[in-house]
Amino acid sequence: MGHRAARAFVVGAIGLWVVASADSELRTAHLRVVVTPQVVAPYDWAAISIVGAPDATAVQARLVGASGVTGRLLPWIELRLHGDEWESRLPQPVLAGIYPIVIRTRPNLLTTAGAPTYLRVYWPGTATHPLFSTPRQVAAAWVRDQAGGTLDAIRHWPSTAIDHRLLALHRLFVVAYSLPNRPSPTDRLGAWITAVREGFHGRWRLLEVSVYPP
Repeated sequence: MGHRAARAFVVGAIGLWVVASADSELRTAHLRVVVTPQVVAPYDWAAISIVGAPDATAVQARLVGASGVTGRLLPWIELRLHGDEWESRLPQPVLAGIYPIVIRTRPNLLTTAGAPTYLRVYWPGTATHPLFSTPRQVAAAWVRDQAGGTLDAIRHWPSTAIDHRLLALHRLFVVAYSLPNRPSPTDRLGAWITAVREGFHGRWRLLEVSVYPP
């Protein structure tokens, strides 16, 4: 799924939603989705539980934009009914980032709009990084505060074929910067910096830095 198609998929039904067929009768469901823990390390896992779909005979969930070990998008997963809760273990994204969770049921239920639910896949310490208004500010701050340099150039870097993370929530830059007392262009250094957004209406923080292209 491309970045634009994936973002349209998410924004068109933000929070909780289902896939409904034209000939099905929709019934309203007030779903409550809980992810535990809300933040995991890459290759680690979290559990999901859903309450509020008593008429459903099946419930599925998906992490939007999440890649598996093969580089393909992770599929829908089936949840199991335990009492009045649908539960499952979420699949394990291999790339750090933030992933909206989408829900669908059988039979189709019309869910109420609510705040979107995310799984955050962060390296330790990511959640403590400062927040900025734009992803470019994240890259500039890393050069200034972490590398101790002066930003000379910055541009977007294209995603790899295995990276399906939503562009609305992740931005990858390549930067060129100079260190003090080494202003010559031949002495410039480079880095690839990924910024992550804390939700569709959130601010941006540093996710990853590498001296090699992804």
